[in-house]
Amino acid sequence: MYGIVTKYGTDGLIVSTVLSGAVLFLMGLLKWGTLIRFVPVAIVIGFTNGIAVLIALSQVKDVLGLKIAKLPSDFFPKMASLVRHMNTADATTMAVSTASLVIVFGWPALAQKSGSTLMQRIPGSVLALMAGTAAVSVMQLPVETIGTRFGGIPSALPGLTVPKIDLDLVRKLILPTITLALLGAVESLLCARVADGLIGDRHDPNQELIAQGIANIAAPLFGGYCATGTIARTVTNIRMGGKTPVVGVIHAMTLLVIVSVAAPLAKNVPLASLGAILLFVAHNMGEWHEFVRLRHFTNNYRIILLTTFVLTIVLDLTIAVEVGVGLAFLFFVTRIASLTRLGAGVSVVRVFEATGQLN
Repeated sequence: MYGIVTKYGTDGLIVSTVLSGAVLFLMGLLKWGTLIRFVPVAIVIGFTNGIAVLIALSQVKDVLGLKIAKLPSDFFPKMASLVRHMNTADATTMAVSTASLVIVFGWPALAQKSGSTLMQRIPGSVLALMAGTAAVSVMQLPVETIGTRFGGIPSALPGLTVPKIDLDLVRKLILPTITLALLGAVESLLCARVADGLIGDRHDPNQELIAQGIANIAAPLFGGYCATGTIARTVTNIRMGGKTPVVGVIHAMTLLVIVSVAAPLAKNVPLASLGAILLFVAHNMGEWHEFVRLRHFTNNYRIILLTTFVLTIVLDLTIAVEVGVGLAFLFFVTRIASLTRLGAGVSVVRVFEATGQLN
């Protein structure tokens, strides 16, 4: 999303989100939801871990309080900018972010050790956010907040906004649109599969895609952006006792109340605390144990995962997914070719023989 905004502006992101919603809706109508399961897991893990690294890198500026006017979106310029401005780190900001990190990482263990059900149900991120906001408000700490950078959060409901549609821009956004749609479909359906296992239910993948498509078409027209199902919030809801779609309705209504009533309080939320929470999110969303287990998998699996991971970080998510799918297809064809033997005018397929299904 950040890359799209950098290249094509906010209107470009709005247009690509609406178009991705249309693609998701069409995928649901065509009943393509079941096809998502054929996306190689190595690609999913590769770009998920890559996104986690990108999220973590994007928060270094706020966590350390670096004096950078605008952080570049590309990897190498971003790293160069972070290293060049490392001497501008602010001690107060680092103290706030460190305290927030201690809370978000330490609270789950403390709650588990206490045995208190109430403590276990309170997310550490909420405590870190409240503690950081209270410290900034009471002690008047000179750190950057939502108010100082963005002017706060609007308390009124957003109005209908129709983006300027340029056919040339739409043509340029075809690949980003397809990537957004595929990533949204993969993440939402993987999230639904995880939820199924936790609550003993079974979702309808095509209905999920249609719903996500409608959400992505409508949200940008009111100031929102790409919407997907996310594992972090879904699992949190399930751990809090939610098991039905009513949970989503209550979640939305709660956000509405916060925006309508508590928006002025958000001005004092320190970006250092938000950065610490996002570092925690990046840590949790990455499947880092897969790197340790790579030695147990085939070379093809390792190549796909590591290539997707590196390209996601260094180049672009679109390129990473395209190359990952291309490699998976190439390795699949190579594998089939290795299981196929051509005789004199007769093609003998050894696939069944290799799997033990043919004597």
